[in-house]
Amino acid sequence: MAASTELGASGAPGAAGPPEPVTVASGWNRHILRLPRSPKIIFGLIFLGFFVLIAVIGPWIAPYPPGATLSTTNGVPQPPSAAHWLGTTQIQQDVLSQMLVGGRSVILVAFLAGIVATMLSVVVGVTAGYLGGYADDLLSMLANFFLVPPALPLLIVIFGFLPASGGSNDLLIGVIIAITGWAWGARVLRAQTLSLRTRDYVDSARLAGERTWRIIGSEILPNLLPIVASSFLFTVLYAVGTYIAMAFLGTSLALLNFGIDEFINPRLRAAGLTRKRVKRYATGAVPRRFPLGYTPVVSLREEGDS
Repeated sequence: MAASTELGASGAPGAAGPPEPVTVASGWNRHILRLPRSPKIIFGLIFLGFFVLIAVIGPWIAPYPPGATLSTTNGVPQPPSAAHWLGTTQIQQDVLSQMLVGGRSVILVAFLAGIVATMLSVVVGVTAGYLGGYADDLLSMLANFFLVPPALPLLIVIFGFLPASGGSNDLLIGVIIAITGWAWGARVLRAQTLSLRTRDYVDSARLAGERTWRIIGSEILPNLLPIVASSFLFTVLYAVGTYIAMAFLGTSLALLNFGIDEFINPRLRAAGLTRKRVKRYATGAVPRRFPLGYTPVVSLREEGDS
């Protein structure tokens, strides 16, 4: 029996040897980021890389200066052609060049707003959820306060006091969008942190004497990575929508300005009439089509005149 015990301990055939050591990873090592093999993620990354590349090299490969007026004799937008792949605007500016140069501003504003907003939401949301008590009340009150002001009206008011300086306002736009868009992510992270702070591994780290910032960074935050990533992506989408909405709003305000001019100046009111009525009361020749963005000036006689 003693011999068999020794053979078993020495690793004889058929005998059970000592168990292999098990390595238990903790902290960030448990949460190594592995992207799923999903076609959506693969194609999404490819498209994102392509647009970021275009934003970086766009100003260098643009065929024309984006603000250059290529013709002063034609006020009608031109269709796509070999010279202008995406056509021109009503003032003969190349649309492709404007898109290549303008893409950099959109990428800069979107990712700046996403990074800043995500950092704020992580710091405020996770800290409030873990600490609780008065700290939670104060930080939650801060988040609720920033849920009130909308980004678009705030940007319009601020731009009213800024000088026209082109692309130098992109950083300011990104920061304002981030300040008005971080609170939603903070509330979600706070709710998730409230459920994580009572887990066994968090209690073990607390009983072991770990510092608060280390528990948050090593035990809680790795479990929130999917929510943090989702918050970042939604903030980027929110920033892109807000930035583009400003451009469409500017277009609508320009049209409103043309309409007010027509109402105030009688010589400009022909633009608000139908073509049939313009031809009926015009004192001279009426052009076949009015250039987009320009208010035509046509002399009209009174309705009672023959």
